[in-house]
Amino acid sequence: MKKEKLLLHICCAPDATVPWPALSGEGYDAAGYFYGSNIHPEAEYQKRADAVRKLAAEEGARVFFERYEPTGWLEAVRGLEDEPERGRRCARCFEEQLYAAAAYAAENGYTHLCTTLTISPHKDADLINGTGRRAAARHGLVWVEKIWRKKDGFKRSVARSKELGLYRQNYCGCAFSARGAAQETEMSKMTEPNEKKMPSGKLSPEALKRNVLSYRGADAPGLLIGPGVGEDAAVIKWPEGKYMVFASDPVVGAENGAGRLLVRINSNDIASKGGDPAYLAVTLVLPPSFGEDGAARIMREIDEECRAQGIAVAGGHTEFNDRYDRPVIMGALIGAADMVMRASDISEGDVIIVTKHIGIEGMSIVAADRPELLLPFMSADEIKEILSWADMTSVLPEARILRRYAKFMHDPTEGGFCGGLDEICMLCGLSADVDRSALPVEELTARAAEKLRFDPLHLIASGSLLAVVPKELVESALSELEAAGIAAAAVGRMGPPLSAPVPEPAEELWRLLKMGKENGE
Repeated sequence: MKKEKLLLHICCAPDATVPWPALSGEGYDAAGYFYGSNIHPEAEYQKRADAVRKLAAEEGARVFFERYEPTGWLEAVRGLEDEPERGRRCARCFEEQLYAAAAYAAENGYTHLCTTLTISPHKDADLINGTGRRAAARHGLVWVEKIWRKKDGFKRSVARSKELGLYRQNYCGCAFSARGAAQETEMSKMTEPNEKKMPSGKLSPEALKRNVLSYRGADAPGLLIGPGVGEDAAVIKWPEGKYMVFASDPVVGAENGAGRLLVRINSNDIASKGGDPAYLAVTLVLPPSFGEDGAARIMREIDEECRAQGIAVAGGHTEFNDRYDRPVIMGALIGAADMVMRASDISEGDVIIVTKHIGIEGMSIVAADRPELLLPFMSADEIKEILSWADMTSVLPEARILRRYAKFMHDPTEGGFCGGLDEICMLCGLSADVDRSALPVEELTARAAEKLRFDPLHLIASGSLLAVVPKELVESALSELEAAGIAAAAVGRMGPPLSAPVPEPAEELWRLLKMGKENGE
């Protein structure tokens, strides 16, 4: 007898541990569906998505993931930000999730729909089932009504998720529930510590091969001995006549996108010196709770970005350490250059060029981590556009053009455009005369700066490249950048010698990320 196809809406892996096998036991061909756009921040989404994948593998079942689009969800709950937990915002959230699940089910040949939401003792089962019935009816589906918390369902889900070592969160999902979790001690009762975690120390040889060594980046003929179990160091055949350029930078605390970020911040430093990034060594020091899946996720990101930039992963070190509760990732990158770029070569009258626009990285971080700050004066589509700026943080393409014209280049990070330019001034001993009207600041950045009262010129600015170019070469440099589709502007000139110390760097991002949290929110 052919089984009826059922789509199970999954709010999180622990809550699915009881419903999924139960529905399969009732004779349904039950596949999972994970919505997730309500979850904040994206690093938290990735943890929960990984746990759902792990449970699906345990159940031998299919699972489908909706595209992560938090700005759409935030738009849906606009005006309900200050609602209490289990209020109107939560009801709207249930609608968003269950109607999306119903639409997916209907489009993909499922006839029945159910949800794991009713396993929670903190959620209104009647409200959830009512919403589910309406969503199913709209798409011609049968709603399978359940109250999973009955017969100790919630207690059994806690025990089963601990047995499987699944990640268990301490708040429902959205930014507003995360804020509420700090104020409601009752929420802490929903979870218990994950006792199944990696032991401190190195990975086993097989785990290392599976989760780390299989991610090698781009092929490089010059890498004679690369990463391997028992290999103490890489051996590289260096090209004759090339200068070696070396950079090393960490990523501390970040989770989602940390691998890509590690490659880019190190690559940008190599590119700013006129080099081509070539060989990367990676050190991962991870909390035991991160697990092998977390190590593999970071290495996949590193592998993908390295392949995109033509970088080989030459070696490194991986360990779990219970002294840390957040990942610490260190990159050491070697590149090759045809020239040496020195700040001492800069002369008075040389022109300052800026690529793309100012505040790329800072704005993308605000949109990802604190979108509620932008919602009062931006649409969901505008916030989504800012989120896309995270893909613009590499300066390698413009550096490869400008190195043929520039005396010196610099990747402005913390302290923003002003901080980066001040560093150039300190290195060469000259002042800078900037035409503020020529600075490329996007309208969305300017609007945010006005509403939130920050200076975009002091917002962390990875993605823009500062180049100091002789005035006779400026026109050619800008023309070649334009031909390559890279926006750039001449924004000032180097002036006479400094007459006073440059100011201490000031960074706006940290104040923005703390905004509204001063009272423990």
